[in-house]
Amino acid sequence: MQELIASGQVASDLWIVERLVMSDHAPDEPARDLKFYCFYGQIPLMLETTRHPIVQRCWYDAGGERVQTGKYTDQLFSGHGIPETYVEAALRISTEVPSPFVRVDFLASPDGPVFNKITPKPGGSHLLNRRWDVRLGNRFLAAERRLLEDLLQGRRFEAFLRHAS
Repeated sequence: MQELIASGQVASDLWIVERLVMSDHAPDEPARDLKFYCFYGQIPLMLETTRHPIVQRCWYDAGGERVQTGKYTDQLFSGHGIPETYVEAALRISTEVPSPFVRVDFLASPDGPVFNKITPKPGGSHLLNRRWDVRLGNRFLAAERRLLEDLLQGRRFEAFLRHAS
């Protein structure tokens, strides 16, 4: 690595260290990805992804029922389900971000939710079928209205502002 840095092929000696998180369902496999499509305190759509031995996905609606969205149709499986503690954590996070929409991602570990990231604009939304496209679009508009009402009433997003800089 020192040679790559010296030659300029690597710009700086900067490292990112990641922790391996194992699955809550299969201790010898990587953790499942759980993605929550959050509309300022509401979660109409959730996605579970396993990556070993092959990539498989399962979509869920707000009630935890499996749904077809038109996306990943060739990778669908019956899923393991999403624990309520993950839903509650995603809801809490989504109400602390001053945005009508964010996707909140967790890894499902034996010890509970491991926060992965917040994504304001996940890719591939154009692949959703018309039913889900319209449903999520309506959720966005309603969330935008709720957020604007909160802002006009003076709500401050202290947790967000502490971490935004």
